[in-house]
Amino acid sequence: MSDWEEDVWGSDNDEGRDLVALERRHAKSGYIDARANMNEDQLQAGFDSGFPIGAQLGAIAGAKLVGILLKDDTINATEGVSSAVDGLRIEKVLDAKYFDENLDLIVDIDSHPQLQIKGE
Repeated sequence: MSDWEEDVWGSDNDEGRDLVALERRHAKSGYIDARANMNEDQLQAGFDSGFPIGAQLGAIAGAKLVGILLKDDTINATEGVSSAVDGLRIEKVLDAKYFDENLDLIVDIDSHPQLQIKGE
């Protein structure tokens, strides 16, 4: 076998392919890690900016429910509690129609329609 054939088909070429494959795996792994870290950072930033308003809305909704439960009017208590619980469901309070494209609340918290309980 000639030196040229040994260079083309020999172990040096296999090592070269192995190095290229290893390089690709590391590049792919690095890309995936960077992408995951970026997504985690964005997720954390979104949580950090959205949690305070969600917590505030949840606290107000909870206080409204407690107020209804503590009322002395037992005649309409069951109906009132049922209606209030339905209106204060978290999926209604945090409905997308109350937020803009940046997920900022577009209604004033004090006048949020789902937090307005009849008979308060």
